[in-house]
Amino acid sequence: MKIYDKEEIIQIYFSRYPRYLRLGENIKEALEIFFSEKKIETVSVSYRVKKLEQIFQKIDRKKYTKPFEQMMDICGVRVVCYFQKDIKRIEEIIKKEFEIIETKNKSDEASPHKFGYRSNHFVLKIKPDWEKTPNYLDLGKLKFELQIRTILMHAWAEIEHKLAYKRTEQIPKELRRKFFRISALLEEADEQFQEIDDKVNKKREEMISRLKNRQLVNKKINLDLDSLKILLDYYFPEKIKDNKNVRDFFDEISKSKITIKELLDLYKKNTI
Repeated sequence: MKIYDKEEIIQIYFSRYPRYLRLGENIKEALEIFFSEKKIETVSVSYRVKKLEQIFQKIDRKKYTKPFEQMMDICGVRVVCYFQKDIKRIEEIIKKEFEIIETKNKSDEASPHKFGYRSNHFVLKIKPDWEKTPNYLDLGKLKFELQIRTILMHAWAEIEHKLAYKRTEQIPKELRRKFFRISALLEEADEQFQEIDDKVNKKREEMISRLKNRQLVNKKINLDLDSLKILLDYYFPEKIKDNKNVRDFFDEISKSKITIKELLDLYKKNTI
């Protein structure tokens, strides 16, 4: 039995749809600016507005009586990042820049009846000051959901969505063990990638410290690709380094031990 006026829902939906689209587009742009300022690299920042059919499906499933008040994800924004620590840094931005209505860490909800590697969700609104700017006029009362995932969380979620399994009991018994193993492997891989990134960053800090103290300038050095990138970023911060060109340059010099001064002279010749 339906507990809502279908025509009224349709009318409200289409009257608000352009604002939801504008909200999603503006939030995406704002997040990209925030991430750039904090030097947070992301795989993607995207948004979507629920289709009318999806609205009705959720109303029926959740038995909503006031759907536009109760439904938090009509506008949804998703951030896919590389590492677990990026999630924490992004959360700090969210807490500072937006009004938080609700927050959920899906990983914390794990139970014997749930499986999978899940993302962090926020329900947000823009702060009142934002509405004073032309781009955000009339958007202050609209809520949106923000999902933050690592790229491995995202891979799991996409496959989970494709297979349509949401709870353990929905999976054929002969496949359950495989699903749990894959989920655990992805979580372990996420942690291992974070450890690798931490070690690369620690190496960068140590090497930059030695460069500042001129401890390496005239020494013969064994380079790897990470060391080369650190050197080029340190001595040529204004130059945009294409990854392919840096790899090619590394292949050119990797077989010989050279001093940093010799390396820099050679790099200048290759990039003039």
